[in-house]
Amino acid sequence: MRLTHWGAAGSPYYEQARQMRRRAAWSDLRKGVLMAGFGFALSLHSLITSRSPNVVGLVLLCVGLGFILLWWFEQRHLPAPDGIAPAGPGNPAAGPGAQVAKPAPGNAPTV
Repeated sequence: MRLTHWGAAGSPYYEQARQMRRRAAWSDLRKGVLMAGFGFALSLHSLITSRSPNVVGLVLLCVGLGFILLWWFEQRHLPAPDGIAPAGPGNPAAGPGAQVAKPAPGNAPTV
């Protein structure tokens, strides 16, 4: 009996949840860029015209930067796709898109 809806890492529900999490992270980036941009523009316009920053613009700018930071932290915790090695001190040669050789089925990896 195949497990297609729970328990397996490759199940459709698991993949759907991963995709929803990625979309939510990109949505955070989009919200952050838009809010920070509008906040910066509103504050800059207020600085030029009345020589004092607009409070609403500063709030939008700070909230937008918060969303961008949230997106950055979420991206750091998303698992890498299969076959791509995570870059880090233990694997300095691996960068984005670096392929890792997988062991053949039935062969145990050597340590």
